[in-house]
Formats: sequence, C-alpha cells, structure tokens
Amino acid sequence: MYGKYIAFYIQGNSMTPTIDDGDMIICKALEIGEIINENKIYAIVLNSGTVLIKRIQQIPVKEFAERKLKLISDNYLEHDPFEVPTSEIRKILRVERKLTEVGF
Repeated sequence: MYGKYIAFYIQGNSMTPTIDDGDMIICKALEIGEIINENKIYAIVLNSGTVLIKRIQQIPVKEFAERKLKLISDNYLEHDPFEVPTSEIRKILRVERKLTEVGF
C-alpha cells in the first residue's frame, strides 16, 4: 500500500482545537511493522466500520492479557480517554495533513 492515501471529513468536536468539525484530514495506512508514535494523531478503523480520529498511547501488556491501545481526544474536557483492544481494530492510518475550509 505504499503511496496510498485516504481522506476523511471530520464530524464532531473530539479533536478540537487541533482538528475541527468539517475539516478534512489526509491519512496514510501504516505499513506492516511500522511503529506507532506515541501521542501522534491517527485514524483508527474499527471492525464495525467506525472511524475514530485520536491520539494513541500503547498500554503495557501484562502476561496473557489482550493488547490494548489508549485513545485520547484533544477536547479532553468533553471526551474522556478510553481503551480499545487491538482485536477490535481493522486498520490504523497516520494523519498526514489537515485541510480547513476557509469562508470568503
């Protein structure tokens, strides 16, 4: 998937003030073995088809425990961090750019 990009329009305020409702983000899928950079912004596609735009923190794995990722919103006053098991994640894409509509 080298060189493939995908774009999403943002709905909601969970990443405000960094990314606002109505902005478009351009993302690139992570390559196999590519490292997730702590606290960077990613698009997380769940098995259900839901797409979440969040910062990611990896949670240390305890023996025989399912691996999870902590997903964090920039609008932390309205949206609490939560954990998602990696078994529920279909794909992770790195947010490369944000496009904001400018009214004239």
